[in-house]
Amino acid sequence: MNSHYNRYAKNWQYVDDVYNGAGTVKSPERAKAYLKPIPSEVGKEDLYQQRLGLTHFENAFRPVVDAAVGIMQKCPAKVRFGVESDEESPPEVRELDIYGNAQNDGLAGLKRRLNHQQTLYGRCGLLLDVDTDLDGLHPRFLIHEYPATQILDGESGKWYLLDESRQRFDADKKDWADEKRWRVLGLDAGGVYYSYPLVGTAEEVEKAWQEFNLSAPPGSWEENGIVMSSYPNFKGRFCNKIPFTVCNAKSIGFDNWEIPPYIDVAYAVVDAYNADSFYRKAIVNHATPTLVLKNVALAKDAKGNELPITLGGTLQINNNNHGNGEAVIDLVQASSAGLTALKEARDSTLDVLKRISIQDLLDGAGANSSGDAIQLRMIAGTATITDIDLAGEKAIEEQLCFAAYWAGATWAEVGERISYEIDTSYSKTDFSLGEVTSLMVANAAQKLLSRQALYELIRQKANCIPDWLDNVAQFEAVEEVL
Repeated sequence: MNSHYNRYAKNWQYVDDVYNGAGTVKSPERAKAYLKPIPSEVGKEDLYQQRLGLTHFENAFRPVVDAAVGIMQKCPAKVRFGVESDEESPPEVRELDIYGNAQNDGLAGLKRRLNHQQTLYGRCGLLLDVDTDLDGLHPRFLIHEYPATQILDGESGKWYLLDESRQRFDADKKDWADEKRWRVLGLDAGGVYYSYPLVGTAEEVEKAWQEFNLSAPPGSWEENGIVMSSYPNFKGRFCNKIPFTVCNAKSIGFDNWEIPPYIDVAYAVVDAYNADSFYRKAIVNHATPTLVLKNVALAKDAKGNELPITLGGTLQINNNNHGNGEAVIDLVQASSAGLTALKEARDSTLDVLKRISIQDLLDGAGANSSGDAIQLRMIAGTATITDIDLAGEKAIEEQLCFAAYWAGATWAEVGERISYEIDTSYSKTDFSLGEVTSLMVANAAQKLLSRQALYELIRQKANCIPDWLDNVAQFEAVEEVL
């Protein structure tokens, strides 16, 4: 196992739990990891459970992640499969844009899930595979997705170890059973790509991995009664590259380990969750005064058991000192002096999210904000988003390149034909019509910018208009017609 894996796996578990929300954070298995017992609760589970039950988990982390992912889907990406025409690439390669994955939702669906994995975990794997019918005919390309936790080990471009463990249905026992399954991707001694599964119990799989020869994998295995080859091929063509891409938050490559981009938001949410637990417990303590009885005999039921005392009920007072000494009943109430401080501690932690939350940054730029202020907010809110989106762009483009190469194009031809380009115009602030008019009027008076410079400045904010030369040509064409 890679030495970095266990360290980063803790981060992945943390952001995954917080993203899933109260059901996971407050579950019996995970509760004490996020709301630790205080000294007075150690050994007194009922006290801890009382505080846990009172505490509200406000999941301000999930909206941050979802908003960032949503922004990246705002503008569709542009896909190109040829220099002159997309027909330069085989139909099986072009179909990746339409189908191309287990969900059959094309590159748009793949991009959305990839961006989500990048934003939440900071890592995701994409594996190009060849799928055929039962007779081995009608091959098509598929891109499989592997979350960060399933990318166990590897060396960039040489070999990878993936975890495909799952639950398998046992038709004889009519029950589901855990199946340990690791997949080895590599190049054999001749430089040919292979993909081989290690299946069995945990002990069997780990032993098989220790004994596995990366340069000489087994040639085939049987699965569900069908003999499978460890050398995938597309129409008889084998590949001399491992078609696996590791996409991180801001880069691609197995060796580029990156922490989840918004893990600090997850920490802030859990900090607020803990502060809220003390605040709500303090409210209960303040709102529930303690009844103090002196020289009083408690009422008993028919069996002689003392009846519990409840506030708001009726208390029957019986002197417990044979008439000597007056019965005393009093209330001891907790001070509310610290409640305000506890509330401020909780709220200040949540307020930190306003400087991190993408949605708050965007929503905060109101009608009264200046153009510069709006632009600063946009830059602060989308700098990381753009980095994530650009890394995802490279990862998807690499998968398309692998497909075109595997289908028969040279690597040089692949570089010319294949292009996957995202649109990051969401990170720019558009001019309003009034601002455009004001700019033109001001420039007419001051003569600071040439007509072409002014045109190009406006065009940067409105990509739909043609470039300067095309615009001039259109004017000339209109004049000729007239």
